[in-house]
Amino acid sequence: MIIVKNQTVKLRENKKELLDTNSIINEQMLSIIKKITLKLKSISPKHDATVIFSGKIDNINVDIKSDSEKSVTAIESLINDYLK
Repeated sequence: MIIVKNQTVKLRENKKELLDTNSIINEQMLSIIKKITLKLKSISPKHDATVIFSGKIDNINVDIKSDSEKSVTAIESLINDYLK
């Protein structure tokens, strides 16, 4: 089973602005994390790992913890393919 933790920090939004780029970036990056999570769940039965998204939402770090190097490689590949 793959456990996904989103520990990212959103960018500060300015509700008074009509077009706030930070809120757009926050929404887009959260959408990307959700899509990656769905892809990870599709390979979940084959792998045991914890995937942690951290950092600011516009500069995300991904940490993969697993006892299996095969699982880490598969998860890294999936994430990298998605972010291309």
